Amino acid sequence: MGSGLNFFTNAIDKTPLTADIWTDVDCSADIPSGSTGVILDIHNTSSLVYSADVRKKGSTDDFYANGSMMALSHLFVIVGVDENRIFEAKVGEEIVLYLVGYTDENVVIQTNVTDKSTGTTGQWVDTDCSAEVPSGATGLILRMVNTGAVLDEGGVRNNGSSDTRKGDIRPYSFIGCLIGCDSGRIFEQYIETTAIDCKLVGYTKPPVTMFVNAIDKSIGATGAWTDIDVTTDTESACDGVILELKHNSNVVAYYIDEVRKNGSSDARQASAKVTPPIYSWRHGFVGVDVDNIFENYIDNLVNDVFLLGYCKPAVEVTPKSFSDSGVGADVFVNPFRAMGFNEVGGGSDIFGIPFKAMEFSDVASGVDAFSVLLQKAFIDAGYGSDAFTKELIGFIEKTFSDAASGIDNFNTPFKALTFSDVGQGTDVFIIPFKAFSFSDLATGVDAFVVLLQKYFVDVGSGSDVFSKQILEMILKSFSDAGVATEVFTRKNIMVVTLPAIIGITEDGKIVIALKRKVEAQS
Repeated sequence: MGSGLNFFTNAIDKTPLTADIWTDVDCSADIPSGSTGVILDIHNTSSLVYSADVRKKGSTDDFYANGSMMALSHLFVIVGVDENRIFEAKVGEEIVLYLVGYTDENVVIQTNVTDKSTGTTGQWVDTDCSAEVPSGATGLILRMVNTGAVLDEGGVRNNGSSDTRKGDIRPYSFIGCLIGCDSGRIFEQYIETTAIDCKLVGYTKPPVTMFVNAIDKSIGATGAWTDIDVTTDTESACDGVILELKHNSNVVAYYIDEVRKNGSSDARQASAKVTPPIYSWRHGFVGVDVDNIFENYIDNLVNDVFLLGYCKPAVEVTPKSFSDSGVGADVFVNPFRAMGFNEVGGGSDIFGIPFKAMEFSDVASGVDAFSVLLQKAFIDAGYGSDAFTKELIGFIEKTFSDAASGIDNFNTPFKALTFSDVGQGTDVFIIPFKAFSFSDLATGVDAFVVLLQKYFVDVGSGSDVFSKQILEMILKSFSDAGVATEVFTRKNIMVVTLPAIIGITEDGKIVIALKRKVEAQS
């Protein structure tokens, strides 16, 4: 999911090739599928007055007659796109459309605007949008339109705000806005005369956040791109901001006020004047870098910048990696979810990536490593030891089948192993149980006895757990059906019946006393 408002580092020129007629503008190569709108910075690059208007594909809206733009001026607009990511534009010859970003599923844009104009002048008026905007909305996308032939003041603010900023809107022109609303979807508007209309274009949802009162972020330098840091005003995940660009003087002059993402090479400031020449204003939209910084260019200190809100990714992703200590096991939990590995590193490094989260002891002894695996990973919680025993039984029944020798078939589940017919120990069994060492002097059953005698000693950890597993396996697998016994004797290995004392103590320990040796057939 996106941030509601999503920004490019550098703008993309989307100016139609034909002037003064409604023309489709295809953004499918620039914005992702599912986008709901585009964010434009519209510039009149001429020394003459030209008009511009944009609308969602399929809309019947037409504000071109009230889209006048003064020479070398600009304004930001959010406009909807259809499912093919197309919007419509009608622009004069020297108008340039810069695509600076796009909106996603967290921004809803109507096909046709809704009139929210008021007949009350000279004061701030509550404007209720609850009939058009659902509960949970955070902001409202608006157009303030001057349909008259003279300068008139207009302004918008969040309901309950103490902000008093408003400004002139030039004749036959409009301003694109994004302002916060309260939980009742109410904002406030100010108009000097009823020539000023207000149109609802759409609305934002979280993660777009709008302030009740704007924050002054004005800079003190002119004639250069200057960093503005919003870290203390937003949050670390912030990736874009909503602004008001304000000409805060009654001096009759046109001054530049432009913004760009930090690190951008865009240089549109030459045609970025804020008009009309006194107390004028624009809303602006711009991305920030990972340090929450954007850049502002002004050519006179009468131009100010106010922070109205910000956006951030809807789902924050915190990347994790496996460190040498094994921390980050939670990102590895899916393949081994049932095993209950914790994040204590222990000696997990020695067992490699596939079992990074297992707590193998750093000591090289096989009994330590294997017993910890059995004790902690295959715990008896209804999925650990039971599942492991079942896997062992299935393995023996399928591998040591009547169709082939056990040693040959043992290659199948462990393809990297090559067990010879004589059953040499260290040479053939070293890969899966790296820490174990079968005596090179012993073969077959003798080698396995050496393993049990040498490594699964009663150290209070491995022997108890492993013996219990082996006993259950033997009792279940080497059943009266004779399956396992026949298989083990098929490769000239004879398991001589051993008189033995086998018992289980109250604390779960197994007592085995061997009375005779295991012999190999000739």
